[in-house]
Amino acid sequence: MGELLDASGLLRPLDENEVSLLTTIHEPFLANGKFPIFDFVDRELFKKGMDAATLLDGLPTTGGRALYGLIRPAGGRYRGAEDTVSLTIAGLVQCPRAGDAVAVFLSVLHLLIDKEQRTRSDPYEVPRVEVPGDQVNQHLQEAGFDLFAWTIPQLRTLLQYEPPDAVSGISGTPDEWTVTVSKDLRRYRSVTDKESYLDRVLEHLAPSSQPAERLYVSPFTLPNAMDFLDAVWQVRFKRERLFRLGSAGAVAALAFGCATEDEFKSRVSAFADALARMDVPETTGAPPGAKSLVRLELFLKTSLASADVDRLHESIATLKAIVGIRAGTQHAGARKALVEGYALLGIPYPISGWATAWEIVQSRAVDALEAIREEVQRGS
Repeated sequence: MGELLDASGLLRPLDENEVSLLTTIHEPFLANGKFPIFDFVDRELFKKGMDAATLLDGLPTTGGRALYGLIRPAGGRYRGAEDTVSLTIAGLVQCPRAGDAVAVFLSVLHLLIDKEQRTRSDPYEVPRVEVPGDQVNQHLQEAGFDLFAWTIPQLRTLLQYEPPDAVSGISGTPDEWTVTVSKDLRRYRSVTDKESYLDRVLEHLAPSSQPAERLYVSPFTLPNAMDFLDAVWQVRFKRERLFRLGSAGAVAALAFGCATEDEFKSRVSAFADALARMDVPETTGAPPGAKSLVRLELFLKTSLASADVDRLHESIATLKAIVGIRAGTQHAGARKALVEGYALLGIPYPISGWATAWEIVQSRAVDALEAIREEVQRGS
């Protein structure tokens, strides 16, 4: 695994192979503003006698839980052949020939901050701050930048995930696009150069005095845990599948990591939907309109004489906590369930890193599903 470092360590000198890795990732981005997929990086480095996965996992990361590094997503993890491998601003700073992209990004960052700061507050509505792409172009031209065919595509790509704690929204087409400015960008108003930018990023992501245990979860663990429980369920109860997934995409969402709040919400929502769609038999004593997890616990307790009922209860309580997080992110009236869900799962609140939060959800969900599977098998 890459080491966890402060800003100076994050920008440590790279060896020749690491520079080759970053250059390979950067070249497509330099040409058209899009970062390559892992398969491309892997094949190109293999030609040079290098292993891309090993090099990626060895790059420095920081933030207490590998929240930020030279690449995105940071830290050691499984990478599918079609997964995009992106460079962060820190990665671009370390990459030869990437200085222009960093300078353009920092210049536009100040433009967006200025627009946000000049927006009048409203006592009853949150103002929506939008900056059209043509204003961004005009700003860059007035700042003395040459606008090449790749300049704006590169900028649009970077604004989708930088700064990591204050991402703004990008909408529209490549020709007519708009930035919806995050109010959290105001935290970067004192940034003057790439070093102070990274200092500000890392200040927000700095580990606490007692960092939580780091989790390393295979992105395929959660779907597999669901499949294992499904198989045991069908054999034990002579029934159809427990999980009635609406689409292949629902499963795919559970296999991916996440980097933003929106992605976290999407992953949690996909899993909560899978739980809600479980095909649980009707059980005597179930309250009218009982939700799937309530019915599941009652069914298992009445059907499995040798089961550890306390273990079943704890496992299903974990799954309920995840559902509570989903409800709390979608409905203002369910904030209590949101906070309680985070507490039960051991996720520090407020969230400082969405990737790590999702890893914890995955880990707790897998533990719960595995415990339920073992109890079902015990009763076979």
